[in-house]
This record gives sequence, C-alpha cells and structure tokens, in this order.
Amino acid sequence: METPENSYEDSLKPLPNSIGEPGEYYARMLNVLYGENTLEPHAFFGITSHRRPNSEMQAFLTFLTDKDPFFPSWEFSYIGSENLQAFHPRFAVKMARIEEAWKEFEAGRAGTASQSPQE
Repeated sequence: METPENSYEDSLKPLPNSIGEPGEYYARMLNVLYGENTLEPHAFFGITSHRRPNSEMQAFLTFLTDKDPFFPSWEFSYIGSENLQAFHPRFAVKMARIEEAWKEFEAGRAGTASQSPQE
C-alpha cells in the first residue's frame, strides 16, 4: 500500500515543546491504559513532565502508518478535542487495537534485536 504524500504520520511527529499532537495522545493512552513505556521526560517552561512520545513511539507510529495510513480512523473518526475522545463509546476498542499493534511492533523489534550480531 502506497502512503499518501501528506500522510497522517507527518502530523504525529513531535514539535518543539508540543503538548498536544495526536501522537502524544496515543503515547499517553498506551502508557495510562496499558502501562507501556511510550513517554519520556520533557521540560516545558522549566517544568519536567513525562508527556513527550519517546523515540520508540515515533518508530511505532511509522509502523502503524506503513501498516494502514488511516489507522487514526480505526473504529471511529473523531474531530473534537483529543482529550474528550476517550469518552467515545468505541474508544476502548480503538485503543485495544492500537495496543495489539504495539505488541506486534515490540515483538518485531525484539526479534530484530536478537538477530543482530553481538559485538
């Protein structure tokens, strides 16, 4: 499947001091709902929080986009405030599907790491 020129992945990459892009929201939800290590410390106006998606999360978003460029519309499409998205009746199903993709991604990375030559 060919990725559209302006894929959703482009909007998921963190911006300097960004606290609201969709990739961050998925990272937070994977962390809060499933305990996944998807966030890293980030200073914003001198206050450190764990809100920025880590580099592994960025690789995961690329993995998801390669798998399905329209993954954000899985189960439902949502245009309102991203924080209110969690109240959508199908949000739990959507996040469960994203969590399954995360496990697939992690398994693939573990397999790649075990196949790399030892120094």
